[in-house]
Amino acid sequence: MMRKTLILSTLLFLLISNAYSQAYTYGWQSLNFIAQENLFSVKCINDDIAICVGENGYIIRTIDGGEQWSQIQSNTANTLNKIDFINDTLGFILGNNGTILKTTDAGNSWDNIGIESQFHFREFSAINENAFWVAGDNTNNNIWPGGDKGILLKTINCGATWSIDSSFNNGIYSVSFVNIDTGYICANGLHKTTNSGISFETIDPQINNEEYNGTLNNVKFVNDSIGFISMNSTGGIFKTSDSGITWQPVSDQWGVFDFKVIDVCSVYCLWDDMPGKASGWALCCEENIVPILESYYFNDVSFKNNIGFGAGGYTGYTSIRDKRICKWGILVGNSSVNLNLDFEVHPNPTNGNVKIILPSKLKNFEIELIDLNGQILQKEQNIDQLNLNNYSPGIYLIKVNSDGFTKQKKIIIY
Repeated sequence: MMRKTLILSTLLFLLISNAYSQAYTYGWQSLNFIAQENLFSVKCINDDIAICVGENGYIIRTIDGGEQWSQIQSNTANTLNKIDFINDTLGFILGNNGTILKTTDAGNSWDNIGIESQFHFREFSAINENAFWVAGDNTNNNIWPGGDKGILLKTINCGATWSIDSSFNNGIYSVSFVNIDTGYICANGLHKTTNSGISFETIDPQINNEEYNGTLNNVKFVNDSIGFISMNSTGGIFKTSDSGITWQPVSDQWGVFDFKVIDVCSVYCLWDDMPGKASGWALCCEENIVPILESYYFNDVSFKNNIGFGAGGYTGYTSIRDKRICKWGILVGNSSVNLNLDFEVHPNPTNGNVKIILPSKLKNFEIELIDLNGQILQKEQNIDQLNLNNYSPGIYLIKVNSDGFTKQKKIIIY
């Protein structure tokens, strides 16, 4: 199979965004924030709320789209490896030594519902709010899972009780279930269950030849038929449309550390074992697939609507780990609207009506009142006043949306 030519460019982010009337350039920008610990996972819940987790029980959360980050108490010193959410309020964090943290308030507080264990939990797959699986291994490597023992936990009551299988003779790198019965794991190969994880059969993707000699390290299924797997070393990312019977390469220039499935036609790859480390998009429903490379490499990325966050890893094709967070979106400076989308709220604090003072040239806009859990309480179109008499005292967010750009500020109601 001939290797495809790599094009170094910036992708116009039309894959996961709504169509805009103007042509904007999307890309990564480093935020003016340095974490106190190494970061291993990030989850973007909505346009405003994102959460990062990392070493020593470290949790940080933004409620204003990344402008400010606050540390959240985890009540554990264990390293936290993975964060994921089932909906806007219900989420879980997986960590070392049996740690499983649960939130029901969009990450503002966390409870430990894990087990006493020497296993380290890294991967999560849910089919609904009650039924999900947790996978892990017995290695201390927080970046590359492995080990000679694996564990798979299952719950059907949102973590109140667990069914535990620790009989695996290899660490479980990845888990992906498509329904209560059918699921896949990567554990020294690809394996499939049709009885909810009671037993697994080995699947041979028939891609381990002289050209692809990496280790299968990730599996993610979008539905019953369509799924993706990745390999490190001289591997790549591969797609199936027939429930794993056959697999076709999506991008095979380099090995893949991890990837995020946006939809059945687009994935975002964290490439490894290449000249430097980088990330980028692969459009897997097109002929002559050409990955689009960016000079950012992360431990994890997360996208929601037209924005995203990348946490940990490397930047600029170097192997120097940093503790920065990057945000994906419309690049600052591509439009005067973005630079001038500023506003003031008067009075603040308030116990009644407020007026939002907007740029004079702003004609079409939307104003939202949002609580700290991310719930939209009030929304007005092209109206620059809000009546806040009926809301409880506390801190809220006022968000202005205009022409694909957003800006928000805190307001205090007393």
